Amino acid sequence: LGKTDIQCFNDWTRELIDTGYLHNHARMWFASIWIFTLKLPWQLGADFFLEHLLDADAASNTLSWRWVAGLHTPGKHYVARAENISKFTKGRYHPHGQLNENPRPLPMDCLYEKTTLSLPQYQKIAGRLGYLILPDDLSPPPVSMGKIVSTAGFIPSSLITSPLVSTFIEGAIKDALSRYEGTELKGDFSQSLLRWIAHEKLDAIVMPYPTVGYCNDLINHQRSHIPIYHTLGHWDRNLWPHASSGFFRFKSSLPQIYSGLMQ
Repeated sequence: LGKTDIQCFNDWTRELIDTGYLHNHARMWFASIWIFTLKLPWQLGADFFLEHLLDADAASNTLSWRWVAGLHTPGKHYVARAENISKFTKGRYHPHGQLNENPRPLPMDCLYEKTTLSLPQYQKIAGRLGYLILPDDLSPPPVSMGKIVSTAGFIPSSLITSPLVSTFIEGAIKDALSRYEGTELKGDFSQSLLRWIAHEKLDAIVMPYPTVGYCNDLINHQRSHIPIYHTLGHWDRNLWPHASSGFFRFKSSLPQIYSGLMQ
């Protein structure tokens, strides 16, 4: 990576690896060049971003790459143009004649039907509860759901290959645990979870709703044998039902949602 004839692409590759960040414009340009000019599989590009971005989100990242490619967005694929890159980098880059500026979108690989969003419902839970945090959501323990006797956070170092991202996530988890007087879970997830459950004599686990990604995979494959209840933040619970079409329709509903939340 970063060894093409397109200097801006090479520089963005190095910037992402070195800093864990790219400006939104650069992310779109990068993805478009990857897919349409270099003709590389979009899945590999999405995986590269997920591995190196400090603010990586599996769902947003995957759908953004698919949008650039024109999957699920017929006629609206994103095309990186040399003039646009030159304009918004203030002349730093001039990839004229190097980019495919008239590509066809990738063919649809599958048809997906919309499904109804099922949000976790609030409930009071009896017994000794453990609160589990994963990198996706570091919200404080929901004490109103029951008696939280212990908080633990899992540091998934073995699942992350980028040292920069691994250090960032470990720091975020440790910071949250220091605020909640929690315990670090390391090593094999299922085994560390079982040890925590046994040590604290837990009857159930409460945790933030796990979205698409490796955190959700961890939960789906754990072997705790005690109930796991999901909680959802106030903003997410009110915003998610409106994310049913596109960004601009969602954006138009924000004033009404915000007004309702502030009352």
